[in-house]
Amino acid sequence: MALLVAPLIAFLLLFFGAGLRRRLAQGSGDAGHGLVAFAGALLGAVTFALVGMLEAAMTNSAHEGQRDAVYTLNQLHSYDWLGWNAAFAAMLLATGLGARRNGMLPTPLSWLTIVIGASLLTPIGFFGFILVPVWLIAVGLWLSLTLDPRSAPV
Repeated sequence: MALLVAPLIAFLLLFFGAGLRRRLAQGSGDAGHGLVAFAGALLGAVTFALVGMLEAAMTNSAHEGQRDAVYTLNQLHSYDWLGWNAAFAAMLLATGLGARRNGMLPTPLSWLTIVIGASLLTPIGFFGFILVPVWLIAVGLWLSLTLDPRSAPV
């Protein structure tokens, strides 16, 4: 299952990050916030792909009876949250700060984005990580329903 879901999530996260980059550069924003948000999405995509590879390698090693390999791969997999937390903290903090600057998101959602992103850098980051999928859906819907000024007919 990880071989199907992880690459799909990684693929979609790249497009989400590209959209964030474009929208954060508009208005009174600057390219810095968008670039960091995209870099966070890129690191998140790489982490998802890596997790898919680790799970596939563990499954294959278990099938071949390689207990030591399974143990080693599982130890690597146990710390995949480090990549995710860094990636999503960068993406959310840059998005929240950039949205405060250019008004891309409503003020409460911008502040919530900053709080969730900052939480990922603390011991309570687990709770922030649980909120990331909800945030991705909410922000994705908001951005898809709000008009991009550059795509408006003239």
